[in-house]
Amino acid sequence: MAPPCLKVPTACSPRARLTQAQWTLATFNTSNGSAVAPGDYTAQTAVTVTIPAGSTTATVNVVTIDDAIAGEGNETINGTISAVTGGNGATIATPSAIGTISDNEGVPTLSISSPQTVAEGGPADNIITLSAPSAVPVTVTVTPAGNGANPTVPADLGPQEYSTDGGTTFIPVPSGASSRYRQA
Repeated sequence: MAPPCLKVPTACSPRARLTQAQWTLATFNTSNGSAVAPGDYTAQTAVTVTIPAGSTTATVNVVTIDDAIAGEGNETINGTISAVTGGNGATIATPSAIGTISDNEGVPTLSISSPQTVAEGGPADNIITLSAPSAVPVTVTVTPAGNGANPTVPADLGPQEYSTDGGTTFIPVPSGASSRYRQA
C-alpha cells in the first residue's frame, strides 16, 4: 500500500487533502500572486493544519479584503503546504495551489454635471465624477460646445483648468492640449 499524500486543490480557501485517514500535520503559507497582502488578503504564515484520523481534508480560511476599487479584475493568491508529519508517512503530492479573488465592484462609470449659469468672465465648473475609485488611471476628454446659434469658439473659453481634489486646487491645462488624465 502506498503512503498517504497531501494535495492542495485550487481554491480561494485552499484545503489540505489526505488520501488515507491518519492523524497528520502540515504547515500552510500564503504568498502574493497578483493579489498583495495586506491590501487584498490577510497573509497566512506557518499555520499548522491538522487532519484528524478518519478525515481526508482540513480547511484553512484565507480572508480576502473587499477594497471597493472598481475595474481591477481578478487577482490570485498562492497557497503552499510543507513540513508534513504523521499520517503513516504521508508525503506531499501537490505542494502549491493558486486561489482567485473575483472583483465584485465592476467597471466604474463617469458622469458630468452641467455648470450653473455664469456671467461672462466667470468660471463655469463642470464636475466629472467616477462612480467608484478605479484601479487604473481614467482619461476624460472634455470638448466645450455651445448650442444652436451660439457655438463655442476658442476665443470664448479663456484659460482652462482642471481639479483632481473636488475644486480646491486648480491646475492649468497647457495651451493646445486635447486632454488630461487623473488617477481616480
